Amino acid sequence: MDFCKVFRENNFQIREFLNINFTKFRELLLRFFAKSAKLLLMITTENKATAVAKVTTATNIGSPEAQVAILTARINELTEHMKTHAHDFAARVGLLRLVGKRKKLLARLEKTDFTAYKKVIAKLGLRK
Repeated sequence: MDFCKVFRENNFQIREFLNINFTKFRELLLRFFAKSAKLLLMITTENKATAVAKVTTATNIGSPEAQVAILTARINELTEHMKTHAHDFAARVGLLRLVGKRKKLLARLEKTDFTAYKKVIAKLGLRK
């Protein structure tokens, strides 16, 4: 029997079966990884707002100062995760990427606006 012919004839039933199984599978995955589901999400909007509020009063989250603050909050969260899960190499790679991105943003901010750079460093408690 030709699989393509059977698929064309029973397309709706197959789609419905796959959809039901996928939703059950997704629910099982969410239950199984409930502890690490928090880690899978990006930084929450509340944490992002507090991080940006530390650095600037403007609501522009695209500014370099705000981006550095957001990256610092994410780095701090991943650092806490790495303290308990030392062998999570995917998280380690992500952490190193975030640190590199923050380093580039800070270097650009230092070249363009040195006073803003000093304020960001002082308010976030970073180096120098």
